[in-house]
This record gives sequence, C-alpha cells and structure tokens, in this order.
Amino acid sequence: LATLVAAAGFALYRLVRTIREWRQVRFLRDANIAVGHSLQRIATGHGRVFHDVVTTAGVVDHVIVGQSGVYAVNVIAHRAMRRESVQLCDHELRFKPDGSTVPIADIAAKTTKLEHAFRDLLRNSVRVRSVIAVPGWHAESQSHEGHLVVNERTLPMLRGWRDEADYLMDEDVQTLQQHLTSSCKRSPIARRKSK
Repeated sequence: LATLVAAAGFALYRLVRTIREWRQVRFLRDANIAVGHSLQRIATGHGRVFHDVVTTAGVVDHVIVGQSGVYAVNVIAHRAMRRESVQLCDHELRFKPDGSTVPIADIAAKTTKLEHAFRDLLRNSVRVRSVIAVPGWHAESQSHEGHLVVNERTLPMLRGWRDEADYLMDEDVQTLQQHLTSSCKRSPIARRKSK
C-alpha cells in the first residue's frame, strides 16, 4: 500500500511539473509570436526578418537584415502583472518590483558570434545590434549602449536606433539575406516578396 501511495504521489508530482513546463513553453511561444508579428510590420520597407538563426553560441530568435543594418532580436519571456518594469543593469535584466534578474551573457555571446559569422561571410566589418524584447513589460530608460530593451509595442523604436556607420551596401544585404534564406526560416512577407 505504501508503494502504491508513493507511486501515486510521484505520478501526481510529475503531472504537475509537466503541466507547469507546458504552460511555460506555451508562454514562450506566445511571446515569440507577439514579437514576430511586430517585426513583420517593422520589416516592411526596412528589411527582411529571419527566424531561429543558429550560431555557435545558440539560436537568435529573430534577425532583421536591411540597408540600415542588422538587428538580432532575442525574446525574454517573463510573466508580468500590471505596472511592472524591466531595466538593463550590469549585464542583467532586473524586473521590478519583484527584484528577479535574468543574465544576458548568452544574448551577448549569440550576438557576437552572429557578427563574427557575418564578417567572415562578407569579409568586411559589420555590426549586429542587439535588441532584447520583453513582452508585457515596460522598459525603463535605456542606459546601455550595447542593447536596446523593448516590449512588443515599443519594438518599432529599433528603426530609429541606427548609425550610418552600420549601413550596408546592396550587395552585402543580398549576400546576408541569401545566406540566411538557406540556413533558417524566413518571414512570410519576405517569402511572398521574393516570388
């Protein structure tokens, strides 16, 4: 009897844990979809969006490539209630008011690896700008030069975050877009345009 009770308890524990993990995966999926839809609107006339771009340091959620530069967009899915904010400080995201933190070292590493891969491909210097999307959270004032923190509604800010030194020549844009087309999923808008 004790064995049956223990087995039932373990099965219940596993069920609860599986449901929590499933909810978290679903939440992450929904966050990526929200950001992806915003990027589709931004990409019109600005560049092409590519999804799930693999680097040696991990997968970049979304990449925009256009004449005004390259943007690596990574999504951080963190549940938010009302009037909560996030701030980038000392290489980590700080969520207020609960005080939890998420390090961004992996995002910085993925962005750096993508930049190196593109430099090798173009045999030319190229800068990849890092955008951290945190859906549902209000991003406090930007104090970090290396990353732009936004939510799904403020994502269009990335269009204004550029430097003429980051602009790409048409042939460089075409080379990068062809490379990404062959190595990852491309946005439906870009797919329709290329037909």
